[in-house]
Amino acid sequence: MKAIAVRPGSRGSVHLGELARPSVDDVPNGRGVLVKVLRVGVDGTDKEINAAEYGAPPPGYDFLVLGHESFGRVEAV
Repeated sequence: MKAIAVRPGSRGSVHLGELARPSVDDVPNGRGVLVKVLRVGVDGTDKEINAAEYGAPPPGYDFLVLGHESFGRVEAV
């Protein structure tokens, strides 16, 4: 799957990346929901993260996916 990502702390590191397709099993205790994103907003928060003003990648990763305002369709529960 494609994702707009940055390397937090590296100013201007925004790039289009390829990620493995997630699974509902990636979330423990049967609480996973797979959503196909149809639209996503990239806003001022994402601009500030790309400017290295703040942001941190999840544990075990060196990048952070941008776009937290999304519209999609539930594919699996």
